[in-house]
Amino acid sequence: MKGFELFFNVFRNNYTNPKYTTLTELSKNIGRMDVGNYVWYHSNMLKLVEDIYTVKDVDLLSCIKKLSQENDISNLDNNKMASLLDKYYNGIFSRWLAKYN
Repeated sequence: MKGFELFFNVFRNNYTNPKYTTLTELSKNIGRMDVGNYVWYHSNMLKLVEDIYTVKDVDLLSCIKKLSQENDISNLDNNKMASLLDKYYNGIFSRWLAKYN
């Protein structure tokens, strides 16, 4: 509960209009974001996680392991990786990337 209380208080006191809202911006500015941007980022990542968990018959880590055995995923960009994952997750990853990429 202490962790949840801390997150809730940070969220309540710092959620603002984020300066960075795309994965590229977030990646380039990870050390320069203010607390409000981190809160925004984690809130939106939680939406993706919730969607992933609705697909109960596919375990994400097992899926990534299988994909890495079938494909060279070491140099894939976000969109190509999302396309591979979409085969198992009903398009969730591409829809999410379309919003935040």
